[in-house]
Formats: sequence, structure tokens, C-alpha cells
Amino acid sequence: MAEEKETGKTPLGMFELVACCLVACIVSITASYILITREANRIIGETQRHRPLVMDFSGITRAHFEKIQKEMGASGKPEEIAGKEGQKFSRIIQDLVDDGYMIFDKNYVLAYPKELDVTENVASKLGVVPVPRPRVLGDRTQQPTDLPGAGN
Repeated sequence: MAEEKETGKTPLGMFELVACCLVACIVSITASYILITREANRIIGETQRHRPLVMDFSGITRAHFEKIQKEMGASGKPEEIAGKEGQKFSRIIQDLVDDGYMIFDKNYVLAYPKELDVTENVASKLGVVPVPRPRVLGDRTQQPTDLPGAGN
């Protein structure tokens, strides 16, 4: 005790020790909460950043190709028309990708909600009507309207 009076310092009592431990726990819990929520928001943000869309790629390209052929027949610059139309289609797709969408060909997707189908939107930007893909069943080719549940 003689040492304590000389330096003016006293060892920590039980109350001070418990208070320090509580402060350390509160700081640790707060830091953990902040890091976990930040990481969770990053993970959720990444999954929401890439949203899926479907498009009838073969129907649009078939209709777009027919449009290009008609325009090339009417004008004397086929390479210029083909290049311009190809760039237009690429730009539409790239704009969707830049907006955070993944685009799947709807002919290869098992099921999807109708609101994810951007076929009509893309076709209207290109000035075409998508050509439906015929389905081959058995020994004859059926159009989509011939299939069961297609409104017949």
C-alpha cells in the first residue's frame, strides 16, 4: 500500500474491470453488426443487380433478317444496311445488359413469368414482328397454335 500512495495509482477494482469488459463487448458487437450488414447488403445487391429477362432470340433474328433482306433488295447498299441493322440490334441488347439484365433465349428456358419476356419490346425497337419458331413433334411440324392449350 505504501507504493500506491507514492504513485497515486490504484489497481482496478471489480466495478472498473466489469465496466471495461462491457464497453469492449459493446464495441465488438457494434463493429460485427456493421460489418455483417454491409457484407449482406453487398451480397444482396449483387444478386439483385443481375436480373433475368427472356427473349425469343430466334424469332426476332428471323424477322430481323427478313427485314434486312427486303431493305437490301430495295437499296443498292446491302453491306451498309446489314451493318447498321446489326449494330442497332447489338446496341439494344447491350443497353439491357448495361442496365443489369441477363438475357436468356426463351426457347431454352423451362418456365418464366410473362413479365420477364421482352420479345415484343425488342422487336418494336427493331421495327419487326417476331416469327414464332415451329415445334417439331413426331413426324410433323406443328406451329405453336397447333399445340394443346394454345387456344384451339
